[in-house]
Amino acid sequence: MNGLAVAAGGATGATLRYLVSLWVVRGHADAFPWATLFVNLVGSFLLGAVVVYATETSAFSQPLRLFLTVGLCGGFTTMSSFAYETLDFAARGLAGRALLYALASLVLSVLAVFAGGALAQWLAGR
Repeated sequence: MNGLAVAAGGATGATLRYLVSLWVVRGHADAFPWATLFVNLVGSFLLGAVVVYATETSAFSQPLRLFLTVGLCGGFTTMSSFAYETLDFAARGLAGRALLYALASLVLSVLAVFAGGALAQWLAGR
């Protein structure tokens, strides 16, 4: 049941990301990635709200919590999980680990995109 909840949430989140991205970029054809920023902020806000509310109350069943957090927020944006995990380190008094995780995630992810693109160019013979 939990796996189905995650799958349904992921499909819903990914579809919402696509639709919201179309809505945000309509009329904003500049070079700044407004749609990505918007979905990352909304997803992070939603994940924070759901996790705290689920922790403070018993309002959500396990499948519903997984649908909303891992599924919906995960499908909508992975930035929400990254932001929550960084904040969780800081909240547990692990500020150094939070900073290291944040910097490593940012720098290594950008480098991974570059490396993946370079590999694809090499494979394509360019």
